Amino acid sequence: MRTHVPVGGVACIMLEPGTRVARAACALPARVGTSLVWIGEAGVRLYSAGQPGGARADRLLYQAKLALVPDLRLKVVRKMYALRFGEEPPQRRSVEQLRGIEGARVRKMCLCSPRAWG
Repeated sequence: MRTHVPVGGVACIMLEPGTRVARAACALPARVGTSLVWIGEAGVRLYSAGQPGGARADRLLYQAKLALVPDLRLKVVRKMYALRFGEEPPQRRSVEQLRGIEGARVRKMCLCSPRAWG
């Protein structure tokens, strides 16, 4: 049986005993940064794992920079807000203020009772 897996959209693929994988099928996840992990039945043991990208840390360092530099972090938060709600966020708002606005919008969209939000 063949199964197509969208490797570019997942961080890790766990392969249990009995899984057969061609060499070419192992190369693709490595190119897109998806880890392959060979595990025991039900994930009890770890037998082997690949390290995509050859131990490069440039993506991790870039992500850390975006999280730690305040101006860059605000830029990321504004972009995520626009992606989520389909409109530009209000100008001159801090990360905390945008987080509060987003929380209020999500609560308003939620079908739960207001008590569920504590």
